[in-house]
Order: sequence, then C-alpha cells, then structure tokens
Amino acid sequence: MTIGSGIHVNVRDLAGPQCVERLTQAIQKLDPTALVQFDLQQGFVDVVTTQPEKAVFMAIEEQGFHPRM
Repeated sequence: MTIGSGIHVNVRDLAGPQCVERLTQAIQKLDPTALVQFDLQQGFVDVVTTQPEKAVFMAIEEQGFHPRM
C-alpha cells in the first residue's frame, strides 16, 4: 500500500499509451510504490507518492513533457 500525498498534474502534451508508459516508468523509478493514473482526454496525471511534488515534476519534465499545476 502506498502512503503519500496526491499530486494532480496537467500534462497537455500526452499523446497515448506510449506516453503513459514512459511517464509511469519515470515516476515509479523515482518511487516504485507510486500509484499513477491518467486522464488522456483531459490531459491530467494523478500521482500518489511519498516523493515531493518537485521531484515528480522533474521526472515528468525529464521525459520531455510540460507539467503544470
């Protein structure tokens, strides 16, 4: 069970399953227990993690995406 805080991120440049896989892997590399859910239609990623919000944003940016609150 993951215990942490929820982060709701707007990532409008998500394009499909490959983007989902890349971001999930990047976030779970940072926190293997993180729960990651996507709303591709609206462009949102919800993450429950023990890591700081800034670290999650950096992991998303390192994959070439542009996260916003």
